Amino acid sequence: MAVAAHIRPLFAIGFLLVIDGFIGIGTLLLVRTASAAARVYVWILVSLATALSI
Repeated sequence: MAVAAHIRPLFAIGFLLVIDGFIGIGTLLLVRTASAAARVYVWILVSLATALSI
């Protein structure tokens, strides 16, 4: 996706972290009032998705 947006390969990792960061923070903000088990589950999903996208 970074290459398609004409971002230099050197900055591609940072681009992914920014995009994933916005998605992750938004998701975590939405579940901040949920139960502890739901928050842990969401943290795991966001962490795995970020790790896989890098």
